Amino acid sequence: MIRPANKRHGPEAIAVALLALLAFLSAVGCAHTQAVRTEPEIHSLRPEENAKFEQRVDALAHFATGVSDELNDKSAEAADEFLLAAKDDLQNEGLVLDVARRLIREQKNSEAIDLLKKASGEPNSSGTVFALLGLSYIQTGETNLATDANLQAIKRSPDNLAPYQNLAALKLHAGQTNEAVAILEQAASRTNASPEFLLGLIDLLGRYNRQQLFSEQETKSKTLHLLELAAAQRSENPLIVQRIADLYLLHGEPTKAEPLYAELLKRYPNIPGLRERLANIYIRTDKNEQAAKLLEDMRRENPTDPSTYFFLGSIAYEAKQYDKAAENYETALKLNPDFEPLYYDLAGVQIARQEPSEALALLEKARGKFKLNFTLEFYTGIALSMMDKWNDALSHLTSAELIAKTSEPNR
Repeated sequence: MIRPANKRHGPEAIAVALLALLAFLSAVGCAHTQAVRTEPEIHSLRPEENAKFEQRVDALAHFATGVSDELNDKSAEAADEFLLAAKDDLQNEGLVLDVARRLIREQKNSEAIDLLKKASGEPNSSGTVFALLGLSYIQTGETNLATDANLQAIKRSPDNLAPYQNLAALKLHAGQTNEAVAILEQAASRTNASPEFLLGLIDLLGRYNRQQLFSEQETKSKTLHLLELAAAQRSENPLIVQRIADLYLLHGEPTKAEPLYAELLKRYPNIPGLRERLANIYIRTDKNEQAAKLLEDMRRENPTDPSTYFFLGSIAYEAKQYDKAAENYETALKLNPDFEPLYYDLAGVQIARQEPSEALALLEKARGKFKLNFTLEFYTGIALSMMDKWNDALSHLTSAELIAKTSEPNR
């Protein structure tokens, strides 16, 4: 259904309306193109065929009027016309579903139920029709009818997640927790379902985990199992692959996310955030050489991002390449002078380079910007001791010890 971003009039509106009609005819299918017939052909139709033909003509007329109304910001009138079009051509399931969803959004559930009941009587109606009918019944509180409609939806389209979701919500609302869990388990048994279904089920499990339907461990175990099933299908859709990788990373499986991100980067190097995710995994898994290569690519493409220099500095620091670490940390600090860890990491590098005076000057800047903490006091004490200022060093190291005991016991 066309929903224009702004009001159109004149020739442009006519052109858009004609395009909409062509889309409608395409959706209806080859059988519906029989609406264009010669007069002798019309007279030769059997009575039932003639009635269907007239209905399709009426549907087309209502749809065209609806498009025109919507282009002229008459949304209420357009909704009425689209509803009439759907009722006149129940076999056009795309239109029926679109109109039904609009009715449900507008809380016109009685009208949605009336339309969907008629559409569900069509011999080839899909499970989506029954799932929407079930949702409409839920909205009106008719739980038995809602249950029947959703069960029929699962029977017709077992790989449609919506009816499982509807039934689980119904059972939970009725306090039937075990039954809700059984429905979700039934959905999870669809091991050959599409990645979209499996990922949607993972989102559903996460939602019910927040309601304590499953424990954290159960949720993670089920999620990883579903991710394995989704990943095994090797989807060609980059959004699906990235979602699988993101979920692996979120659930503490960076090594499983890594090859998915790497393949995506090879095929779609311009996906935002991809290099950052992969570099983060490399750093977490001690693959610093690969991380540094990616970060250098990121630095060339975006030379003003302080986080890139921060990570490059961290990798160089670990490799005891102190000059390179200092250069990257200093650049990061110029780009983001409010990032507190940079002060301490750079001070640590300066101490490693036997530059206690530079470290102290930097730590004094941090002292004026941030709250007193263990690292600030510890590095200050170390730098002072390197300058043989033993009493001052002892004072700061004692302060660091007190902070550790009271607020940072892991130190």
